[in-house]
Amino acid sequence: MIPNVTEMPRTLPKKEAKPMRLIRFVFGVAGWTLPTCLVSSQPCPQGNVLLSVSPDTPVAPGSPVAVTVSGTPGAEVVLLQGPILGPTTLPGPAGPLTICLEPPFGPLPLGPLPPSGTMTVPVPTPPGAPPGFQLHFQALTVAPTPPVPTVDTSNPDTVTFGSPPACPLGAAQLMVLPDGVVPAGGTIVFAVAAPPGSLVLLAGGPSAGATPLPLPGLVLCLGMPFGIQFFGFVPPAGPLVAIQALPPGVPPGPPGLTIHFQALAIFASPGGLGIETSNTDTLSF
Repeated sequence: MIPNVTEMPRTLPKKEAKPMRLIRFVFGVAGWTLPTCLVSSQPCPQGNVLLSVSPDTPVAPGSPVAVTVSGTPGAEVVLLQGPILGPTTLPGPAGPLTICLEPPFGPLPLGPLPPSGTMTVPVPTPPGAPPGFQLHFQALTVAPTPPVPTVDTSNPDTVTFGSPPACPLGAAQLMVLPDGVVPAGGTIVFAVAAPPGSLVLLAGGPSAGATPLPLPGLVLCLGMPFGIQFFGFVPPAGPLVAIQALPPGVPPGPPGLTIHFQALAIFASPGGLGIETSNTDTLSF
């Protein structure tokens, strides 16, 4: 029998678990910085780097895509992504560089190419992309050659979005307080109701969505990026509760930011391990 978290009193006993690291993670991913750039009338040259983004079929919003980059071993890779194809001039270490994306676009460092010269990495996609929306990619590589680094570009590649996957809610229950804007010096409360003894993971991110997890049929109702951390074990009686008092006089978070949370409960069942997701709940700052 799973206790009903909605029947819990609004004043809750204090526990040790404090999911503030997850909140700080979301603060970090909520910002997005774009490079200084200028839309160019120059043609869009393509260098010697090869880029492939898969799948070729429509992608569910929030699902990762596989990005494969081939180039000079040891060169650092930066993946650019944006909704508009077109030439844009960027400042570079060896002079202006023309890429094949127009603003707005964002850079994502992927690290150095291995000795084979080819890497494949999963890259998250926007959780709220509407069906038919296209996201374009281009890779830049920077090789440490004296006296100045050598910058090379790839061909552009594109993914098209389809409908998001279904996001079913399990039997676990999550409550996050307060229901309104979190005040300076206020108190944040997390409570999870699930089968006693369940190991609880708490996921949080800046957007709702539907992201498949690497387990059969398990879809998290959050868009990427999000963080997951250990929250605790459900006690024999009552829900798992964490209370965090905030410092007085200090703004608790970036104004206007909303963090979306969902819990995953892992427990023993007659057929092996069971996993239940919860409803989603939010904190607003």
